[in-house]
Amino acid sequence: MLPDGAGSLKELLWVAIPLMISSGSLSAMGIIDRLLITGLSMDALAASMPAGMLHWTIMSIPFGIVTYVNTFVAQYEGAGRKEQVAACIWQGLWLSLLGGLAIILLIPLTRLVFQYNGHQPAVQKLEIGYYTVLAFGSAPMLASNVLAAFFSGRGRTITVMLVYLAAMVVNAILDYVLIFGWGPIPQLGMSGAALATVLANVAICAIFAWLARREGRLFAYPFRQQLSWNPKLLWRMFQYGLPNGIQMMIDVG
Repeated sequence: MLPDGAGSLKELLWVAIPLMISSGSLSAMGIIDRLLITGLSMDALAASMPAGMLHWTIMSIPFGIVTYVNTFVAQYEGAGRKEQVAACIWQGLWLSLLGGLAIILLIPLTRLVFQYNGHQPAVQKLEIGYYTVLAFGSAPMLASNVLAAFFSGRGRTITVMLVYLAAMVVNAILDYVLIFGWGPIPQLGMSGAALATVLANVAICAIFAWLARREGRLFAYPFRQQLSWNPKLLWRMFQYGLPNGIQMMIDVG
């Protein structure tokens, strides 16, 4: 629910500040990963940066595409077309699955990149392991952004903020447990850090999906009826989102 005064500074801040905090929480996840990885070895720290950057560079194109779901949701929500809002979320999820699959298929190529980057064999091994786990977890990372768009595109940015803050806490706990081990859980090292990031994004997806399902029932968003492929809408999302993804990749690269 937005405050009174459409187009006012108060409304802008009401929407923008939670999104800023949400973005900050995502950045904090990466910082926490790096801080805990330093407790393993200098090789681990040296491997985490290039592996993480390569994954983000490759994922930036599909990420930029699915980010545009937010724009479509806002447009259709403003027009009162709830069936199209639901359709946008499903098409974004389909795109997330396709993007995640493409990143997995590129794993052999990225291994060649690590082998020829001039790093020591021990560092290369850590890079490949860290990247591979992140690559297999790309789909939930993309899907979490799509599901968040159902709320941010409708002005529900506080909900998005709270979910991401909760995920940051989950990620920190999982990082410690999976990197260093705890009780029956073995020490997984760098792979544990990557797995913690993936599981945190799975948690984000689960929370957003539960909230979206509840709101779909309360406010008549026909998610079940819009599950199927919509080639025309998919193409529009791809057409408008691809330049955004390319720009993101250029910025990262």
